[in-house]
Amino acid sequence: MLYDLTVRQINKAKTGEKLADLKNKVNVFFLVGEFNDEEYKGLIAMIEEKEKALA
Repeated sequence: MLYDLTVRQINKAKTGEKLADLKNKVNVFFLVGEFNDEEYKGLIAMIEEKEKALA
């Protein structure tokens, strides 16, 4: 549920600032155990790809 919501937010993000905010949230959720390693790595990779696309 949280993973799917985060994926949608990444896809809708239009600025690098929003992506940086999402990256921070993903890191926090990972640290508190909301995401497993695989989900975390996937989300970070998606954010980095989107950052490159916006650059």
